[in-house]
Amino acid sequence: MKPTFHTQMRGYDKVEVQTYIEKLKDQNNQLEQNNQKLLQENERLKQEENLLKETLIDAKKTAEHIREQAKRDGVTIYNQRVNEAKQVEIEMTAQINYLINHSERMKQSMVDMKKYLLEVIKGYENYIESVDLKVCEDFQQELTLQADIVDLQNYVKEKADQTITTKSTLGNSTELSN
Repeated sequence: MKPTFHTQMRGYDKVEVQTYIEKLKDQNNQLEQNNQKLLQENERLKQEENLLKETLIDAKKTAEHIREQAKRDGVTIYNQRVNEAKQVEIEMTAQINYLINHSERMKQSMVDMKKYLLEVIKGYENYIESVDLKVCEDFQQELTLQADIVDLQNYVKEKADQTITTKSTLGNSTELSN
């Protein structure tokens, strides 16, 4: 906007020029105030931007740290579970081997006992042939008792084998469930 001044004898009208200058000063002051406010607002926004950048960087670092820690924790937990599973497997294998060995020893004991009883029976049979009938009848009762003992031992052996089979089955099912 170009000012227009009235001319007087000695140049422009001083009052109009002075009024115009005052008006320009007011406008300049107002522009400076607005400029100052904008500079302050710009500075505040830069600070907020820097704060947001720092916060974003911190958040990224924290997320990365949490991700790495979770990964390490996952590996640690996995390794612990693998070690626990191996330990359970070792313990179960040892227990199964113990039960198998114990079963084998029991079977061998039963075989030995059967051989012994057969030898005893054979000896009694030989003795019966040489002894009179009364003694033979008493001896017959004794043999019946021995046979009952053998039957009882066979029954005990069957129950022991069933128990071992049940424990082995339970051990296998426990191992499978783990």
